[in-house]
Amino acid sequence: MVDTNTIVELYELGNSTYKISKVVGISPAAVYQRLKKAGVEMRSKKESLQYLVRYNTCVVCGKEFRARKAYNSGNLYRETCSDECLFEYKSQRSKEGWTEERKQHQSELFTGRDMSGWNMAKGEGNYSWKGGYSSRTYRRIAFEELGMEKVCEVCGTTKGLAIHHRDRDRTNNTRENLMVMCRSCHTKHHNDRKEIGVNCENGYNNRNKAGVKGGATP
Repeated sequence: MVDTNTIVELYELGNSTYKISKVVGISPAAVYQRLKKAGVEMRSKKESLQYLVRYNTCVVCGKEFRARKAYNSGNLYRETCSDECLFEYKSQRSKEGWTEERKQHQSELFTGRDMSGWNMAKGEGNYSWKGGYSSRTYRRIAFEELGMEKVCEVCGTTKGLAIHHRDRDRTNNTRENLMVMCRSCHTKHHNDRKEIGVNCENGYNNRNKAGVKGGATP
């Protein structure tokens, strides 16, 4: 038999009837009935939520502020008390860069453990490295160095453009080997789908407006 005094004590410490039920092994309704019979004045919903309020200390001015108003509102991990302090905090961080101390603080804040020693390998050391240049580099070569028109050669759209290598050789960036395609047409091309140029944004209407003549380049 669960001692009613224990239930009352837990409730007065700020625990909810649901949480108490998990501790003592009876239903929340039974906890509620025990408290009522013991003459305990039950908290309102607003009062109950106050126990979930969290206060943090501003890392800029040192002022204590309420980061969380209730269980479902506010940012639990806020580090600044105001927009002004947030701006100052970001300015300081941008000047400092990612120091080891900051890495440790952020990793512990969001993961609960120190991951500051973990580094994502770049370039050839990264597991997803495919070699060659980036897509941004290909666009720069095509549009800035070779002067190619910024329009998909398949459907005519001017949005979401990518550069396709006709011979699949990413190091061959000659004008004859490059083809401007939107991401949709480019993806369909590499998936060997026949409907290239049919379902792209604005379709052939954009091609006509841009003055592109002829069909898709094989």
